[in-house]
Amino acid sequence: YNQSGVTRPCYNCQIAVSDGLIVNADIFQNPGDTLTWQAFMDRYHDYTGKYPCRPVADAGYGSLDNYLYNLKNGIELVQKYGNFGKKKDRRFQKRIYNVLNWKQTEEGFLICPEGRVLDQYEGDNISRTRGGNLHISQMYAEKGHCEGCPRRSQCFRFGKYRRVGKNVVMEELQGKVDENLGCEEGKGLCRQRSIQVEGAFGILKQDRGMTRFRRRGLKGVKMEFLLNCLGLNLYKYHLFWLKQRANNLMGKLN
Repeated sequence: YNQSGVTRPCYNCQIAVSDGLIVNADIFQNPGDTLTWQAFMDRYHDYTGKYPCRPVADAGYGSLDNYLYNLKNGIELVQKYGNFGKKKDRRFQKRIYNVLNWKQTEEGFLICPEGRVLDQYEGDNISRTRGGNLHISQMYAEKGHCEGCPRRSQCFRFGKYRRVGKNVVMEELQGKVDENLGCEEGKGLCRQRSIQVEGAFGILKQDRGMTRFRRRGLKGVKMEFLLNCLGLNLYKYHLFWLKQRANNLMGKLN
């Protein structure tokens, strides 16, 4: 998107930053971040011979395929999912008809705002993800099928009665993400992700003027992007070297 109201062919730029240096970078032609995760991690593995332990990422990378990929390759689940931030948003918490804000019974069944328990199993919705993994949602409804509920028109608009899906596998994986990112160490990792990654992109775009690519084609664009990333690393390394030399000189004077 070129800020003129007209969409143009574009590229999805991905970088991984550690200690201020870009340790992985690549270009994709996927509009969303979800489909870039596995190829990006594979590229890191090809160059280093290992997978990163805790690569923190925002909600665009959290999906069933990517979580299962992480488990397969020994990568901790520290990628946010779509509703991760909404759970703590006060304005979102006021939406009483959103199932994320509903209470649960001890057995794990949801309780609607009217106090009715949706514990009647109505079969599974089975589909496959883009990665070929099974996506199974267990469907539940209230035993009275919402008959006579005064909130009926506000609670749902489509269907004869309110039904909710429960994906046991995905909920367990998201619970692990909540656990990993909810502790103090996890919160620190999230802060570092914002500082380092967004900071590196800010330098490339604002300081280096890389707001659009001058080459055409994936091969040329990737070379241009990687050269800019290499230049940023050399600049950072030079700053580190100057800082270390200054510290050594101060040590000798003292």
